[in-house]
Amino acid sequence: MKSWQSLATIIIGCIIPYVAQSAGNAQAGFVKSQMCQGCHNITGYHYNFPRRYSVPYLGGQFAKYIESALKSYAGKQRPTKSMIVAAMSLSQQDMQDIAAYYQAQKKVDIQPPTDNTSGIEIAKGYSIYKKLACASCHGEVGTPSSDEYPVLAHQRQDYLESALLDYRSKIRKNVIMQSLVSKVTDEEIHLMASFLSHQKPGVFNPNHLEEEDS
Repeated sequence: MKSWQSLATIIIGCIIPYVAQSAGNAQAGFVKSQMCQGCHNITGYHYNFPRRYSVPYLGGQFAKYIESALKSYAGKQRPTKSMIVAAMSLSQQDMQDIAAYYQAQKKVDIQPPTDNTSGIEIAKGYSIYKKLACASCHGEVGTPSSDEYPVLAHQRQDYLESALLDYRSKIRKNVIMQSLVSKVTDEEIHLMASFLSHQKPGVFNPNHLEEEDS
């Protein structure tokens, strides 16, 4: 018993310093994110392969999710070639720093001012979203309570559609998501993306609570 206790003490002693040293640094992430800003900080920038869609807005997204997404790109579990190349050039610390930088950004309204989407369309999208039990991970209106999942509320609509289509065709790897959307139609994907993109902008960021309450 004592030998196991001693081993546990050694393991914990090794883990704690590592966690402390590997925490993301937003200031360092700003410098490291310069290559990211060439696409993600340009309004209206689009990818064109395998289909045309907007780059996702990252400001305020959960750092833990961004880091997870970068690892997925580095592991070629997502199809965007430019992101695969970029992610493969990053160390784990680089990913954590960049993720911390984007989480620290304030929420903004990215919805175009001339939007003719009807309330009926948004309501239909919400109904499909609920039927598929998406809220169990992503929250009632696309803002999850856990930072393990991405915030979908107020994300760019065509990006959301593209991501869901990639899950359905299994070129974007995630067993749960692939299963959930395997039988979802193009129209249903469009409606869900419309619903989510029209939710309030931003995400829950603990660093901004004091500012918002003042």
